[in-house]
Amino acid sequence: MMPWRENALTHGYKSSAAFPIKVFGKTIGAFMLYSSETFFFDGDEVKLFDEMVMDISFALEKSETEKKINVAEIKLLKSEKRFNKLVTELNDIVWTASLDGTEIVDVNNSIETVCGITVDEFKTNPKLWLEMVHPDDRHTAEASSKELLENGKNQAEYRIIKPDGSVVWLLDIKTLIFNEEGIPVQRGGIVKDITTRKLAEQGLIIANAELTIQNEEKEKRAVELVIANAELAFQNEEKEKRAAELLVAIEKAGEMNRLKSNFLANMSNELRTPLIGINGYADFLRKDIVEPELKEMAETIFISGNRLTETINLILDLSKFESEKVEFNYQNVDIVNETGNIINLFKEAARKKSIDLQSAFSQPSIFCHTDEQAFRSVLNNLVNNAIKYTYEGCVAVNLSQNSTSVEIKVTDTGIGIPKEFHEIIFDEFRQVSEGLNRNFEGTGIGLNVTKRIVEKFNGEVSVESESGRGSTFTVKLPFIDKSENKGKETVIEEALTVEIIEQKSVKPLGLLVDDDPFIYPLLRRYITKQVNLENAKDGESAIKLCMQKQYDIVFMDINLRRGLDGTEVTQIIRKIKGYESIPIIATTAYAMDGDKEEFIAAGCSHYMSKPFSQKDALDLLEEIQNNLRKELIC
Repeated sequence: MMPWRENALTHGYKSSAAFPIKVFGKTIGAFMLYSSETFFFDGDEVKLFDEMVMDISFALEKSETEKKINVAEIKLLKSEKRFNKLVTELNDIVWTASLDGTEIVDVNNSIETVCGITVDEFKTNPKLWLEMVHPDDRHTAEASSKELLENGKNQAEYRIIKPDGSVVWLLDIKTLIFNEEGIPVQRGGIVKDITTRKLAEQGLIIANAELTIQNEEKEKRAVELVIANAELAFQNEEKEKRAAELLVAIEKAGEMNRLKSNFLANMSNELRTPLIGINGYADFLRKDIVEPELKEMAETIFISGNRLTETINLILDLSKFESEKVEFNYQNVDIVNETGNIINLFKEAARKKSIDLQSAFSQPSIFCHTDEQAFRSVLNNLVNNAIKYTYEGCVAVNLSQNSTSVEIKVTDTGIGIPKEFHEIIFDEFRQVSEGLNRNFEGTGIGLNVTKRIVEKFNGEVSVESESGRGSTFTVKLPFIDKSENKGKETVIEEALTVEIIEQKSVKPLGLLVDDDPFIYPLLRRYITKQVNLENAKDGESAIKLCMQKQYDIVFMDINLRRGLDGTEVTQIIRKIKGYESIPIIATTAYAMDGDKEEFIAAGCSHYMSKPFSQKDALDLLEEIQNNLRKELIC
């Protein structure tokens, strides 16, 4: 404990105000005020004392620089005047007297308000104070003066009778005033009017007496309650046992949830990484192989890989919804164009089942302010289910728009859904055909994710179906037209595209940082027309290459198995001259909620989750080029 604080507590003080005195930024002392009451000094007093100390500091600095003692004395005099003004305006009595108390040195005007006597009357007759003390409290006042001389300080409460006959309670706080040699030369103190507090205390005494009577009655009732409490105690013991069991169950559930999250994160990484090789090479093989049997094998591998990818994505989407951390990236989307793209993806699957895949739109373009990826997921799930459960006939997708909503209908001529199953098909992991004898593949997650996405859009999804008569799934989304100046932006971008191509025809140089030996040849083949790609198998090699040459784009895996991880490598590369703002794409199998944000915060500019297709890679490169063009315009 600080010496000054310990000393203050020893003297019975409970409030203090300290103002450092500084000369040229160096603290040379402090101005201290003490009070035996808590929170004694209010804001105005502190402000005035602070101004006073600042003036003292200024005076000392002036004295040091100009060596003019008279200037410092003037400043100190002003401070003393301000101090005197503060003391004069206080509601409490502030006084100083000779050591023996026979001569009043100074007293403020508050004595007139508190005690009903003038300053002159008190200075003329210092004994007047003791004469005003209530006879029953005179011994307290006399003992207070005696204790002051013995201990150097004292605090007492007593009553005085004012000249008008009214009685006032006072809190008298006194202390001896010492010179520089530590010899007492004066006495002084502060006197506060505490009449209001004392009256309140007396009121409490009466109230406490009444409460005592009431408590006696309550004690009688308490005896009656003992028996009832005994019964309640027994019931509470039972409840505590149940609560303890529930707490164990909650902790177990929390641990299971944590294990589930870790499991999903690990499975996401372990399954997505090899899938990029499976899907990527299967895609190339099914396009390049001519021999029918081998081509069919490659096609089967590609379809199976995509099915597994779709299942992983649905499970991760469901996990995000359960954690309530789904975020959408809203933008202007031509849902007619997006619907056409989705239908093109399913044409081959429909052809193999001899199903007629149709589409109809109420107008050529319908722009909505929505999340493009989420919209694709909704339509993809509905069209995929329609084709899956249809053996003959057709699947039709219809889009229409009015002033308030956009309606999407996916109709099929498939097996249909009995009415009693219309509700459960939107629950997670539920299908009409379930158990060991289920008739169709799938996880039962797609419609649940679809419903959650649509509801996030403040829309609704419904189904009309009967067994054996096909199904119609209808999605209604609120229509918000944000397509103004869309054409103008497109014209600017097209004009800029021509200009940029004319300015730079040399392919940019890219670097892939990935420990998986299958990723580099696949990605290089994906983007061979757009980027000259080089490879680094670990973080240290990547850093060395970046210090030796200037790359235009970096594809960064996050889990590099050994040494530095991808985020650490990214942060180091960002510090290399010329790499402060180049595109660094996190190409990773970590795709759980929050992963993308973590990698962007670590320094990556873009994110592409594994397994990614050639279209994913090319679309991202096009996005990066478009952003660069816009920056050039600005």
